[in-house]
Amino acid sequence: MSGPGPSWVSRTKICLTLKPPESLLRSETTPHPGTELPAQAKGELSWEQQEPLGQVVMSPLGSMECWSGAWVLLLALEVLGIANGQPVALACHRLGPRGDMNCSWAGPAPHNASGPYHLHYRGLKLLPGASQSAPFPPRQRWVLVERSHLTQNEVYDVWVEADDGTNVTWTLRLDLDAIVKPPPPRLSLVNMSSGVAVTWETEGSLPATPPPACELRYRLCGASNWTSVPEDDLEPSGHEFLGLEPFTAYEAQARCGPPWSDWGAPLYFTTPEAAPEGLVDVWRVLNDTEPGRPCLLLWKELDPKLARGVVTSYNVAIPPAPDQAVPCCHARLPCTAPNASISASTHRGRTKPAILSLERTGKFQPEVPYQVRMYALYPRGFGAAPSIRVYVQEGVPSAGPEGLHAQSVSPTASVISWHEIPLRYCHGKLVNYTLYLESATGSLNTNQSVNASERSYWLSGLQPDTAYYLRMSGSTNVGEGPTSAVYVFHTPSSHWQTILGALFGLGLFFLLACIAGIIFRAQLLTLCHKVLPRWCWEKIPDPVHSLVLLQEVPKDTGSLVFSLAPKEPPITHIAIEAPASPNIKTPPSPGPSSSPGDPPPILSGYEKHFMPTPEEVMGLV
Repeated sequence: MSGPGPSWVSRTKICLTLKPPESLLRSETTPHPGTELPAQAKGELSWEQQEPLGQVVMSPLGSMECWSGAWVLLLALEVLGIANGQPVALACHRLGPRGDMNCSWAGPAPHNASGPYHLHYRGLKLLPGASQSAPFPPRQRWVLVERSHLTQNEVYDVWVEADDGTNVTWTLRLDLDAIVKPPPPRLSLVNMSSGVAVTWETEGSLPATPPPACELRYRLCGASNWTSVPEDDLEPSGHEFLGLEPFTAYEAQARCGPPWSDWGAPLYFTTPEAAPEGLVDVWRVLNDTEPGRPCLLLWKELDPKLARGVVTSYNVAIPPAPDQAVPCCHARLPCTAPNASISASTHRGRTKPAILSLERTGKFQPEVPYQVRMYALYPRGFGAAPSIRVYVQEGVPSAGPEGLHAQSVSPTASVISWHEIPLRYCHGKLVNYTLYLESATGSLNTNQSVNASERSYWLSGLQPDTAYYLRMSGSTNVGEGPTSAVYVFHTPSSHWQTILGALFGLGLFFLLACIAGIIFRAQLLTLCHKVLPRWCWEKIPDPVHSLVLLQEVPKDTGSLVFSLAPKEPPITHIAIEAPASPNIKTPPSPGPSSSPGDPPPILSGYEKHFMPTPEEVMGLV
């Protein structure tokens, strides 16, 4: 099936009452046969069916206040303990006498429900017992029954079941003619001098019948929230708005019932104008530089909230001449005028005049700074704007900047800094500084303009090992003042840069060499073993390469042959004399005496590398 989405149309007045458990539940809206009401709901909720059928009205038992809307019924069922999966209320309506029937409900599906849902409707009056059904997806919360499947003037029992027979909603008994949803009313605007009124008309209502109840709401154009008009303030067929903002755009909507129609198309209207309020914000511009020319009177356009209508003109009055209407937002007046007043005019009236005094009451001196601050007056106080420094008449500075200093950054660049010119020497608002630079050699003579807010300047393109002369001056809008005293600074030589660069490069080389040695340690050891002699890297001498012992083969064996002794060579004793000392006497070391006929030992450079030093022998190390 296809059709519009769910729509709750019946207006329900509900009143909850606590009753004894033994009280009986009386209702025309009965459960489907075989379906019982939940135990927690029995004896606690009471309602009765009123005419026309299809509208549920709760009986006002007790003194509790009744609410409106079908959603309150669902909330009441939830409060009474009906958990998810229990049947919920069903509502149906028709769009016009020949319209289809649209039924909708709320709440989750039963936990054990699967497959499609079915809307069952069974005739009770003309075709009793005739039952029909319409399937639809379980996630859908509405279903549309075509008019051709319905019988005019019939009374139906309608309910929704799941595919497994589980009841999704309670059974609703309705009269097909009583659930016709009326079309929305048409709003009309009635212009009044003091406000705005709207009237509405409903289609299908007879002149002799009483008009249906209607609801009205309004809001500012562009706003998101609506404001409902209380029912007690509504007339049977219209309403006059009171308390709306003047000259403001609004929109309004209405609906009528029961059963309640949809909200009608919005009606847009603008409230009438009202007399303006507030004062015009006005000031003047003096023209002292050109004598004889008039001054300029300026003002801001009146705020729309204060205008409360269309400003047609502004009235300017300069005594003794009468006021005259001028457009926004300036007018010329003689600088000798004592005062001027201005007011804004609309179709409903004129604001109070804003009076501006043009007389000069202070004896201001030229080239003297004054601190000025503007105050705004309000009914409950005042507010102040940030103060500014002004001069009635400016002059040129009487001194230059002080505290000049040069900081060398490199042999060709320096940073120049200075102090601000004291306020008593400015005689006006400083606009810039001028920097004059000359070299001792005469190769440079230049000047540079610097913004007055700066306190330093970067000088580049200088010559190394050169003296420079620096002067500075300040300027106002009137002109330039005198320069400061000459400041001399000297740029450094560039030799130290070469030395520093060489040291830095050498250090970097050693650092990289150390890092490479750590990374390639194994490869470097292998290379040293291949290139350097053995005594440079061996810790213990190798007897195979020793040339200390030369043995002579006996004469009777033949010729003289050099060979290594099969046994250990004899120990060679060396006498070492200790240095002379008056306090220490070194006894002679006993040892085997060598015979005069023994040949002297032969030592090679290979063994010298492993022999101890005299200090090590004496134990001095």
